Amino acid sequence: MAKRIFVGILIALVVCGAIAARFWETIVFDIFVFLLSLCCAFEIVKENVKEKRRFFLVPILGFPVLIFMAYFFASSVAWAFLYQAVAVLIVFASCLFAEIMLPKTKIGKKELEENPTIYEPGHLFECSIRTIAYCVYPSMFLGTLYGINALGLEMGLVGLLLVFGISAASDTFAFFFGVWLKGTRLCPEISPKKGVPGMIFGFIGGLIASCLIFVFFRFSGVISNPIENINFAWGFVLFCLLGLIGSFLTQMGDLFESALKRNLKIKDFGNIFPGHGGFMDRVDGQMFNSVFVLIMLLICF
Repeated sequence: MAKRIFVGILIALVVCGAIAARFWETIVFDIFVFLLSLCCAFEIVKENVKEKRRFFLVPILGFPVLIFMAYFFASSVAWAFLYQAVAVLIVFASCLFAEIMLPKTKIGKKELEENPTIYEPGHLFECSIRTIAYCVYPSMFLGTLYGINALGLEMGLVGLLLVFGISAASDTFAFFFGVWLKGTRLCPEISPKKGVPGMIFGFIGGLIASCLIFVFFRFSGVISNPIENINFAWGFVLFCLLGLIGSFLTQMGDLFESALKRNLKIKDFGNIFPGHGGFMDRVDGQMFNSVFVLIMLLICF
């Protein structure tokens, strides 16, 4: 437990450092996200190779680069979304074409010798679908952090604190109160340790974090930001919703990854962070929350 807490604090300090570095050069945070996306893509590839799952390697490892370039060269977040949609379409179509042609190649013929059913209708485009799924998750989901960063120093700071603050508070409350109260298991076939009391207190943690962020930016006056000028009642309700829905998405992201790990027959995606697993294990909830926060900021501000 002590090691888990210590490593968690170190991770938090690194993330805070990357966010603070935005005030020196915003691209520093983008580079941080790019490296994180690349590490997550490598973890996905590694575990699928172990399980001998079929996929196209180049698109999965290349997609973090495409997402980075989409936000770097786009004149707005909306254009970045469009570039990504085009990239997904082109990559998926290319994978489908490659899969159609593969049985006629030496590699495809060798695969057929090893597994005669590999290209039967039941496995049709399985490789392409898995490839594009791992391009979207995690790279495209994590890419929304570029979008939040692109909203400007002040609004970007609000968004990033919402993403990491809500997710961290939700995870922390869910873990400690879940261990303490135990209670009915939420989804034992996917994640045996997650319970209903932990989920409820996860909501409370996310709500507290979002409210504290709102109060800080509304009244502190530390930096000029859009929050300090909005109606208090409207802002409070909005941030409560951000906290509750963000916590829900964080917890669902955690469960989704638990299901993915069960499918891959692994406990964690890595062991680089003792007590926390790998990179994928640390950003599972943040990915889902980041998509939501970016959309909400674009709609409301």
